[in-house]
Amino acid sequence: PASDKSVIAEGAADTPQVAAAANGQHTVLVIDDEEIVRDTAKTALKRFGYRVLTAIDGQDGVDVYRTHQDEIDIVLL
Repeated sequence: PASDKSVIAEGAADTPQVAAAANGQHTVLVIDDEEIVRDTAKTALKRFGYRVLTAIDGQDGVDVYRTHQDEIDIVLL
C-alpha cells in the first residue's frame, strides 16, 4: 500500500543513482522488431541519461553493433 512515510532500505544511501551514473556517458543498443517497444525503451533510457541506439531485428542489431562496438556498453533485446 502507498505510504506517506519515507523508507530507506539498509545500505540504500550507498547505492549510486542510475541517472547520475549514466550522464550521457553510457550507450545502450536496443534491438526489437516492434517499433513501440524500441521507442518506449529509447524514451525511458534517455530520461535516465543514456545514449540509445536502436535496431529493428537481429541482423540490423549485429550491423549497428559492429559499427559502434567501441561505444556500446549494453545490449537490450
